[in-house]
Amino acid sequence: MIPVDREHDVHILCEAYTTCLKGWGQLVVVSGGVACGKTELTRAFARYAVDEGAVLLSATGSHAEQTLPFGLLRQLFHGVEPFRMTDLSADSLGSAAESPTIDRDCAGVLDELCEDLIRLARSRPVVITVDDIQFADKPSLRALLYLERRLRTSRVLLVFTEWTLPNPGYDLFRSEIVRPLQTVHLQLAPLSKAGIGRLLEEALGPEMAELLTAECHALSGGNPLLVRALIDDQRARRHRAAIPLTDGTIAVGQQFTRAVIACLRRWGRTPFDVACGLAILEDTGSSDPLLGELLDMEPVDVRRALDVLETAGLVTGGQLRHPAVRTAVLDSVSPAERAALHLKAAELLHGREARCADIAAQLMAADRLGGTVRGRWAVDTLRQAAQDHLLSHRFDAVTGWLDLAARSSTEGSERAEVLSLLLRVEWARRPSAAARHLAALEAARADGDLSQDDVLYLAKYLLWYGHLDELGEVLTAIAASASGDPAAPGSLGLTVEWLRFLCPPAGQGLTRHMAAPQVVSGTTWARAVDMLERIRSGDCREKIIAAAEQVLGGSPLREETIDLQLSALLALLYVDGDQRAEELCQALLTDAISQHAPVWRAMIGAIYALILARRGDLGGAARQAKTAHGLFTAQGWGVAIGIPLAVQVATATRAGRYDEASALLHLPVPDAMFQTQFGLFYLYERGLFYLATNRVHSAMADFTRCGELMRRWELDVQTLVPWRLGAARTHLAMGNPHTARALVEEQFAGSAPIGPRTRGMFVRVLAAASPPEERVPLLRKSVELLDASGDQFELAGALRELSQELEAAGEAAEARDVGARATRLDRWYGSGPSFPDPLPAGTLALAGPMDHHLPSSLWKVGELSEAERRVAVLAALGLTNREISAKLYITVSTVEQHLTRVYRKLNVNRRTDLPTDLDQYATVELAAASPASPRGTRRPRGR
Repeated sequence: MIPVDREHDVHILCEAYTTCLKGWGQLVVVSGGVACGKTELTRAFARYAVDEGAVLLSATGSHAEQTLPFGLLRQLFHGVEPFRMTDLSADSLGSAAESPTIDRDCAGVLDELCEDLIRLARSRPVVITVDDIQFADKPSLRALLYLERRLRTSRVLLVFTEWTLPNPGYDLFRSEIVRPLQTVHLQLAPLSKAGIGRLLEEALGPEMAELLTAECHALSGGNPLLVRALIDDQRARRHRAAIPLTDGTIAVGQQFTRAVIACLRRWGRTPFDVACGLAILEDTGSSDPLLGELLDMEPVDVRRALDVLETAGLVTGGQLRHPAVRTAVLDSVSPAERAALHLKAAELLHGREARCADIAAQLMAADRLGGTVRGRWAVDTLRQAAQDHLLSHRFDAVTGWLDLAARSSTEGSERAEVLSLLLRVEWARRPSAAARHLAALEAARADGDLSQDDVLYLAKYLLWYGHLDELGEVLTAIAASASGDPAAPGSLGLTVEWLRFLCPPAGQGLTRHMAAPQVVSGTTWARAVDMLERIRSGDCREKIIAAAEQVLGGSPLREETIDLQLSALLALLYVDGDQRAEELCQALLTDAISQHAPVWRAMIGAIYALILARRGDLGGAARQAKTAHGLFTAQGWGVAIGIPLAVQVATATRAGRYDEASALLHLPVPDAMFQTQFGLFYLYERGLFYLATNRVHSAMADFTRCGELMRRWELDVQTLVPWRLGAARTHLAMGNPHTARALVEEQFAGSAPIGPRTRGMFVRVLAAASPPEERVPLLRKSVELLDASGDQFELAGALRELSQELEAAGEAAEARDVGARATRLDRWYGSGPSFPDPLPAGTLALAGPMDHHLPSSLWKVGELSEAERRVAVLAALGLTNREISAKLYITVSTVEQHLTRVYRKLNVNRRTDLPTDLDQYATVELAAASPASPRGTRRPRGR
């Protein structure tokens, strides 16, 4: 099977044979790279010549026989009459074999051979082929030159194949054979894609040829030996029937690996070693001097070997052609040899000041193969490589580098520093795996090997994983070492205050103002510490909001500022700054996602879910909480799991999905969580679930426990967890309105700042605990506060109760209008498996009493899709496209597309032409939908 690329070469050989038949001796030199098809071409021609009646004499040069005098010549004439092989023995020629020239005795023997050849050629043409002639012994080469000069007028055709590479022992011979005019030169190039396609088509069929030709060419570089090996691998896969050949991928199997090694071994050890060096260095910009040092070779020998590999199609651009070639080379080297080469490569690259990542990759490869990585330079390189990747927000390989650095370090403080960085990196990516480093770091702290910054990081992780006793010890040690130290970093004070704020039991015994000396006045750190203290002391709500916004606006999202961001977000929630918190949280969440920081994304996402729940967007809150919760296992979440779990329980309870809420409450949580603020969120929502399912005593127990903990921790902030509100609602359910009213009055008598949302909920409870004649004005006030706060769910409940009280007071018309507004909110935010996106805060306040006599121009609203209707309602209310985009969580482009369709369907030209009562019509239409209509369809009412 001759490739299409070689058909022209066969034709040239046949022409040379035809010329030879006319009595003109010919010499054909076929040149090419390793395994480029020279042998196959020569054999194909030899078969043709024999079929035409020629006498064939053939031999093959070999590394192993280069020192055997006249070894190749004896191959040619062995067992062929009338040649006498005894005349070619070393004994008969004496010292002629060692002489650089042909003496009289040697010439006599060769003359006899020449006469025999000429006599034979008179009766039949003679074809002499020598494959890999560059490996022939020198006496044979001199003899062939002697014969070639004397056979030029006979019917003898000489065909030599050679490698197109320099060879000092062969170059003199070659300079002689290229002179005669009768010499024909054939330079074999690698197979083209068309040639490879022809081979694949003949072996595997046209369909597979079309699928595999390009990849086969990339793998083989046009080397026929490798191409045929790949064909064999495809056949083997077809025989195994493991993977269908029609899947379009090429199988690289045992035959390809063997062919690669065969190509490398045919030239000798040097090309193989250079290929191994290339495989070790891979993409580190290997040069001839670097390879020479790695392999203990001279650069000129490296360059010669690279030329061999280039012509064989194994190397291109100074690199191994394909990963499969690299794998084949490395698999043929023992693990110990590879490890030694990787270690040496790392040292050489370090000496050349190469990229730390490249050196680290070599050290990691040596470690995987059992090599021993030692030395301060190695540890420093691994750590620097990790830090460089972290600065670029790349996390691939970082944990492996740091783990190896920690295992390779022999100094206590150095190892502790690396372990701390490793813990931080693993916690940011896989928090469930990072806990394994805590014990070693605690021991390092006890031994004094941990820096102050690393101690602060350790304290945060002790809280996260619920090691509260150890956390208390660390905070006490920090306070003792940093008290009164003006040089201590600003982050110190915030970290201590933040940890003590989240976990008050761990901060017991610390001086309240311990952190003040370490914080420079006016800095972001100072504002954050001051913000937390203002929350504790019940300071002015507006000042806390201003401080939180300054903190969020003054520090980008980074590892060293995440505490600032989270504390400021929660501070806004603690004082009912939900609307501002939502806007800032969205930006932070986007930033966390773009930085590929899963823990940041999870924490900020959980807080965002909490914000959405407090604004009544139960569907959005449930989705966000579920997403955040699902990023890690329960062990990975640690004590912080209280937030996403609490939000999921809250949304399920408010939506009436009690089985779902119950299942969530049965998930295991760490006991340490109940010693943190995360536990307060969980307890409060569990109490509301018990209350909703009429387990009032269990509910009261949870609300009471919340109150006890918050008072004990001096953190009785009702906007954090309104335990009095839950207790008051429970007392109402138990028939104790006086106790419920007392709890509300106790709350209003306190000094802690209360925002409109919390105040509105308390006023609603107060109305339920008051005489009937006082309820309507109280509920009106509750509706006003809740509408201003943006909590649509609580607002809907207050509206329903106000409607009932108005009905009881004889105000039937207003009761219907208020009830309709409550129904509308229920449809947007009410119970069910899914909810539409929220309307902006204040929308209900803009809508007046329902007008059931709508103009005829509004009946076309029924042609709008649900998405178009939502956009149209908000546009009619005056919101900009960007505001609509933010409210509905769609792109500005999508808003514009929806509005274009709305204008066309309603026959208007701009948003100012949209009917101002479009939002009212949407509610009327929902109420008028036919029960028989498919779910989600809407149709206009008739007049």
